Amino acid sequence: MLKFLVKSLAAGALVLAGYALWPRQPTLVEFSPRDVAELDVAAWRDATEGRKGAAMWALYRLYEGQYRLPPADAARAAWNTLQAIEVFSVAADRADQERALPFLEKAFETLAASTGMAGDSRVAARLELFEWMMAADARKRGELATVVAEKLALVHGVPAGSVERAAEPLAKGLGLRAQRKWGAAARELEVGLETLQERVSKMDEDR
Repeated sequence: MLKFLVKSLAAGALVLAGYALWPRQPTLVEFSPRDVAELDVAAWRDATEGRKGAAMWALYRLYEGQYRLPPADAARAAWNTLQAIEVFSVAADRADQERALPFLEKAFETLAASTGMAGDSRVAARLELFEWMMAADARKRGELATVVAEKLALVHGVPAGSVERAAEPLAKGLGLRAQRKWGAAARELEVGLETLQERVSKMDEDR
């Protein structure tokens, strides 16, 4: 019995080591738009409804499964993103919302280090926070697509005008997410991500 237990533990350790050390090619483009949209919305829904473990798992699956970060990096990015969402979702005013920025900066720093993000990760984090702020403010949602396009351009190293078609549904999805209309938000985000993926992939082929 003891030998069986030792062998089982050793086999489990080998499986975990293989999982952690398996070569990965992190990407900001080669993902499933539907899965990214659904995981993003699930993370926000679970975080705002107090299911921290479920939100963390959704974010980990997003970073590790879709962006293909190594497990440790995926966990780090997921944790910092979760902290940012939690801080932002209970913020009483703009000053409180700004407290989410350091966590976003850490998450984007991890993502940039793994994927070779084209732009400055700190600027990308700031634009992400602007997106959240504008989505949460009904008066600002009309301007949200411009900020989304700017962030996409920075992250992917493309002209902002080339991703405007993707920015429109993404901005709509962010607004719906802020209103907690989860299903509608996921559908709009999926459309935007599909458009983004097609556009960026085509530009990469043309280079």
